[in-house]
Amino acid sequence: MELIAAAVTVGLGLLGFLAPSRAMRLVGIEANRPHGGLEPRATYGGLFIALGAFPLLTGEPVAFQMLGAAWLAAGLARTIFTPIDRVWTRENLGGIAIEIGLGLAALLPSI
Repeated sequence: MELIAAAVTVGLGLLGFLAPSRAMRLVGIEANRPHGGLEPRATYGGLFIALGAFPLLTGEPVAFQMLGAAWLAAGLARTIFTPIDRVWTRENLGGIAIEIGLGLAALLPSI
């Protein structure tokens, strides 16, 4: 399971790196400034590629645990702020499910 979580993270990173407009549509955001395409390349791209590739390359349990913790933190933040920000969109609710699912998939094998 943790290998799948890491591979999905790398895949999402490649999407953000190579096709930032598609990545932004997937999560329901738009770039409204010239540098807007750089953010998904850097964050959804570079950061996600490194976050997923490191555990795959090292095989270290702590690397998979960090991956899981990162995804769970994202899911927790999204869960907390969905009602506060009143963002009950399909993309947002799907994001919660994906983030918590990937987090658990990366963490559970080591628990």
